[in-house]
Amino acid sequence: MKVQQIEVFKCCKLKC
Repeated sequence: MKVQQIEVFKCCKLKC
């Protein structure tokens, strides 16, 4: 997993 993907995943988890 790339750093960008992890950041997006965390953001999605917090927003979703």
